[in-house]
Amino acid sequence: MTPPRRTAEDALAIAGGDAARLAPLRAAGEMPLVEHLEELRRRMFVCIGAVFVGTVVGFIFRDTILAVLLHPLPIEANTLIGGDGTRRIAVTAIGEGFAIIVKISIAAGIALATPVWVHQLWSFAAPAL
Repeated sequence: MTPPRRTAEDALAIAGGDAARLAPLRAAGEMPLVEHLEELRRRMFVCIGAVFVGTVVGFIFRDTILAVLLHPLPIEANTLIGGDGTRRIAVTAIGEGFAIIVKISIAAGIALATPVWVHQLWSFAAPAL
């Protein structure tokens, strides 16, 4: 069995004889600043991971998402008609086509990960309310 992980603040409190002072705070649900920062860091990693997974899914379905976004546009609204009759975005710079795909994928990733990051935000903030 491994011993419990101690934070830097725990080590300082124990060295200074403050372990007895911190025990009632932990029992009441209060945490030192270092533990708050560790929890925030863990929750941020979960959010970033969820957005990354959503971005990969958005990249996989980029053509479908782009077709849905272009569908309501009239022909005159900055779109070009391809040889197969589909609407295409007018690309005027070298990297603009790839940048559009990346932006669509990131936006889809944020949208798909919304339940995860809202839950993480609420779980972090709710004990303080």
